Order: sequence, then C-alpha cells, then structure tokens
Amino acid sequence: VTERSHHHNVTLSSVMPSSTFEPSTASSIIASPQFQKILSKCANEPVTEHFQQKHAQSLNTSEPESRPLRNLSSYIDHTLLSPSATQSQIRTVCSEALNYSFKAICVNPCHVQFATQCLREMQQKEQELPLIAAVVGFPLGQNLTSIKVQETRELVSELKVDEIDIVINVGWLIEGSYEKIVRELASVQREAESNGAIVKVIIESGLLRRDFGPEKIVEACMCCIIAGVAFVKTSTGFLGQGASLEDVALMHRVVAPFGIHVKASGGVGNREQALQMIDAGADRIGASKGVVIVSEGSKGSDCSNEKGGY
Repeated sequence: VTERSHHHNVTLSSVMPSSTFEPSTASSIIASPQFQKILSKCANEPVTEHFQQKHAQSLNTSEPESRPLRNLSSYIDHTLLSPSATQSQIRTVCSEALNYSFKAICVNPCHVQFATQCLREMQQKEQELPLIAAVVGFPLGQNLTSIKVQETRELVSELKVDEIDIVINVGWLIEGSYEKIVRELASVQREAESNGAIVKVIIESGLLRRDFGPEKIVEACMCCIIAGVAFVKTSTGFLGQGASLEDVALMHRVVAPFGIHVKASGGVGNREQALQMIDAGADRIGASKGVVIVSEGSKGSDCSNEKGGY
C-alpha cells in the first residue's frame, strides 16, 4: 500500500469569487452563502431537518491530508451501458469482473437479472462476487421522479442491486430548483437505503463546467450532500464530456468533509488516467476499459473519444 497525499489545488473560492472560505470542514461549507441559499429553498423538505441533525455533532471534521491507494482493481466499476449491449457482452463483463476482482459491474436495468445469474454461475468456491450497480434515469435524467423511484424500488427490492447510479435533472439545477433535486434524490436514497443499497448521483460535471460554469458543479454537490447519498459521479459518458481531473478534485473538496465519495467516469481509459483520477480524489472509477486499466503495459491506450458510456 502506498500513500498519495497530493490533491489538485482547486478551491471553491477559485470558482466562486463571492466565496471567502477554504472548504476544509463541513462547517465552512454549510456556512457559505451558496449552501445557505440551497438550504433555504429546501427548508420544507423532511430530509433537510435530518441533514441538520446528522451533521450537528461533526461540523468541524476536516478532510484527511492523505488517502491510502488500494489495489487498483478495487476502484473499478466495470461498465457496459451501450444501447446495443447483448447478453454475450454482458457475460464477458461478468467474467472479466470476476477474473480481475473488480469492485462492481455497472449495467442497464434490463441486464441486471442476467448479469446476476452469470456471476453466480461463474463464481468459484469462496470467490467474492463484484457488486452489481444499475443506472436509473439514464442517460438524460429527465424521467418523472415517480418513475425514478419505482425503478429504484424494483432494482433494489426485487433484483437485489447493490448500487444505484442515478442521473440528476440538470435542468432543475440550472434554473435553481434545488428543492426538486433534493426531494427526488432523497426519495431514491430512502428506497435504496431501506434495502441496503447505496446511491451514486451523476451530475454531468463536464457539461456543467462547459456550459454553465464550475459553480454549478458545486451546487450539484451541495444538493447531494443534503440528500445524503453515498457518491457524486462525474458523467454518463453519453454527452461527450467525461471526467476531468479539475472536476474530480473540486467535487472531492466539496463532498469529502461529509463522508461522501467521488466516482470518476467517462473517458478513463488507461492506468495512468485512473491513477490521476484517484490522486485527484476519486474513490471509484467507472470504465468500460477496466481490463486495460489494471493490465500491465496499458498506458498507451486511450478511450477519451469513446462514446456509449465510459
């Protein structure tokens, strides 16, 4: 195990001139005008009171200066989200996930049952199975909240999915309807949590930075903090804007003091890129090139222009 203590020097004040603090503690983030603006719009949401009670005793917790680097395979969500994915390809993803001890596989909901069956059939004695993640509201995030909640309910209660990767409603974020985002994410979080699953929220950080500025990345992360999810995630990989080191570092700075993790996804295609993302603050890597990432001599490979998710 090695220690990687460097983090890219991205601060909230560098992207939000009105901010005058360094986001090293939960209390400094909560006290910021940006967070207070979102909190006030969500004042009538039950999850807001729960958030305030949860963090009342831990507002001065600082982000650790260094993070141990685990086995690289344990960071990988081995992913196949192409609309043309076949059962044969899903079987290959499952086989690779087992052979390389990846943390999870990530597939579309229609493939969950088959993937679960494949993993169990392929599992060797005492071999640990990867987690199963499924996407919700993918890839645009524009479904009705009731549909996202129902999809989550079926995935976690009936199909026993371990993780939900849900796409945020970017339009609500842009127009400042923070209460709608928090309400939706909190509803999905409740369904997942009641069945022992976690939620990862895809915020389309590349799109937000390109078209609306990094302050929208910060606001999306703040909504996720209030909703109480486990991860914020960069991208779907379908909009041409994948993960960047700058975005991962910024997201990590905002959410880490609250115990929330970052998943980098979209365009991570080789070992060097994956290690850079981890160094910037990522605790998971969503990639279709998981085998390339963990295999020796993979540095020359690059899938930054690949579409179809990750």
